[in-house]
Amino acid sequence: MQTTKAVQYFQFVPFVLLTFFAILPNPTLSAEPFEFLQDLKGVHIGQTAPGSLDAETVKQMMMPRCGRADVVDAEPGKRKNDQDVLAASAPEKWSSSHLTYRFSSNSTILDKVDTQTLKYAISQAFAKWEAVSNFKFTEETNEDVGADMVIGFHKGDLGDGSKFDDQMGVVAHAFPPNDGRFYFDAGDKWSTLPESDTMDLESVAAHEIGHLLGLEHIFEQNTIMYPVFQPGSTKRQVQVNDVKALRAIYGS
Repeated sequence: MQTTKAVQYFQFVPFVLLTFFAILPNPTLSAEPFEFLQDLKGVHIGQTAPGSLDAETVKQMMMPRCGRADVVDAEPGKRKNDQDVLAASAPEKWSSSHLTYRFSSNSTILDKVDTQTLKYAISQAFAKWEAVSNFKFTEETNEDVGADMVIGFHKGDLGDGSKFDDQMGVVAHAFPPNDGRFYFDAGDKWSTLPESDTMDLESVAAHEIGHLLGLEHIFEQNTIMYPVFQPGSTKRQVQVNDVKALRAIYGS
């Protein structure tokens, strides 16, 4: 990579770190863009060893993804493994296996997805997690009754630390137990039959439901909990390592 291109990429590193990893870059690293960008590749794709910032890495970094920050060590390029995370602090978890969810009444209406189709896609995403766990999820339709989880479609800054950009950057984010908030970026294009410029509702919902249950990102591309989404594609099946992560929290 040419020096000028490396510097250009380096200029957006602070944005990537703050948006995707919730850490501030060390200003003393600015004199060594190549080394730092190599470390950043390791952070982004879950490697502990540094690598060159190739075209595929840049492509992955610029793809739509979940807005939940990843768990990293203070040292650039080093990611905490599952044992480290669990040892540092036990993840929050739900005390009940029967959870309710409702759709936010102040959500932005989607242009190309009707309410019935939307609700069916979300219910299917919940069903995927029901099939591999002891959880039971029920939609609460009475707005006067509280629900464990609230799902909404919103634009811009919600004041929760994860701003939507309406440009297929951060497309959704959710919070761990017992918060229950789960938001899609209403400014992005959504569908249940995604094309090259649209996101699959059920696939992204399945990922974010994992966060609602307490899971962190898993850096294996076939898993539901992989943080990067491919526009126009679907990933709706919970995988073995997704299940292992869930059972590490709740037991078998």
